[in-house]
Amino acid sequence: MADKYGPVFLFRLGVHPVLVVNNWESFKECFTTHDITFASRPQSGASKYLSYDSALFTYCNYGPYWRDIRKLVVNELLSAHRLEQLKHVRVSEIDTSIKELYRLGKTNQPNEAVEITSWVEQLTLNIITRMFSGKRYCDRSGAVQDPGAGNFRRAIKEFMYVNGNFFSSDLIPYPPFTWVDWGGKLRNVKRIMRELDEIIQSWIDEHVVERRERGEREEGDEEDFIDVMLSKIEEGGNYGHKRETIIKATVLVCDL
Repeated sequence: MADKYGPVFLFRLGVHPVLVVNNWESFKECFTTHDITFASRPQSGASKYLSYDSALFTYCNYGPYWRDIRKLVVNELLSAHRLEQLKHVRVSEIDTSIKELYRLGKTNQPNEAVEITSWVEQLTLNIITRMFSGKRYCDRSGAVQDPGAGNFRRAIKEFMYVNGNFFSSDLIPYPPFTWVDWGGKLRNVKRIMRELDEIIQSWIDEHVVERRERGEREEGDEEDFIDVMLSKIEEGGNYGHKRETIIKATVLVCDL
């Protein structure tokens, strides 16, 4: 289509106009020169549920909330200082995973393949869950230490799948298309978000109890991402979202 219509062209998907950019000069113009204009994204049939009603800042429109949460993520959670503090998590998990890979190589039958995809998933999940919540998913033997973390991996996979799903109401946002859940897709979205919500809420509840029992942290004490967000986000929340909702949404966006 780009050969026929040029590097930038417009067409419609249902009632929505779609701009297609097919060269780096135009891409730079859109996402560097005019990045604020393109920072917002259209709402979809499932975005209300997938984004905690726009608490997920990658789903919300550009504005004060978007700027504040992005600033929190960049300056507090993913800052060079914070990542350096948690460097030992990445080092220890990589070390553990390499030893696990070596063990598999020694114990497997000759010419038996090692499932690298599962190995990488386990490594990634252990790093993510430890940096966010201080929990581990698997130990060196591969035994599950936290069933909730295992459910988190499955739910995240499903989240990423449904996030790219097509909903008929996205193209034609009028009745009866907005009334009918064709194929049960929206029901599936609600189930996935309910499972993710329960898992992340349990992590937050554990942190709240620990903070109450422990009292104030001393300067220099290690904090995982949920600890940081509990400290930085006001208890009453911001911009119409509760603190717990903002934390859960931010956990999701950082994981994705």
